[in-house]
Amino acid sequence: MTLLVLLAPTALLAVCSPLAILALPTLAWRFASSDTLYWQTGFHYDAVLVPIIFLAALDGLGRLRARARLPVIMSGLVPVCASAMAAWSVLHLVPKVPQPLWTSAQIRLVNDALARVPDGVLVAASNRLAPHLTNRDTVMLFPLSDRTRLPEWIVAAKPFVPWPAPAAQQQQQLTHLADDGYRVVVDDGVVEVLRRAG
Repeated sequence: MTLLVLLAPTALLAVCSPLAILALPTLAWRFASSDTLYWQTGFHYDAVLVPIIFLAALDGLGRLRARARLPVIMSGLVPVCASAMAAWSVLHLVPKVPQPLWTSAQIRLVNDALARVPDGVLVAASNRLAPHLTNRDTVMLFPLSDRTRLPEWIVAAKPFVPWPAPAAQQQQQLTHLADDGYRVVVDDGVVEVLRRAG
């Protein structure tokens, strides 16, 4: 399905170009991984491949047109029509796009909570909050897998997404952080921010 989703929008023209080889290393590490999330299309893992596939499709179209000596209008019209049909069929096979994680009101709560974390600190953050902090802080993922290096701040998104650990494990770690000297700074039901004393 992943290969179909990548190649169908270009009417499979990318396979007519040697440029498509540039996509193989990324596809190889994804499909060789035991993490099945890498095999799917629902995340950002195709982002690096799409430009390669589209450039390969343009090159492939040029190669086919030169080989068949078709007029420009014919050589362009056929792939565009085939691409539209392929994209339509693929979109009916792929699950619908999920709703946003947070509402506008919740996003304001997230932004207010993240504003409490100062710049230049070591912070452990949930996967969906970490990107919002990496431009100003040193970020580790929450839940903590290495208890020998405790961050000064912890930012956990709720409800818990079961990655990189099951939700129950994340909740259990959050509950026991007081034992490591953490106190709650913010808990608005969407984000919990904790700071380590000392």
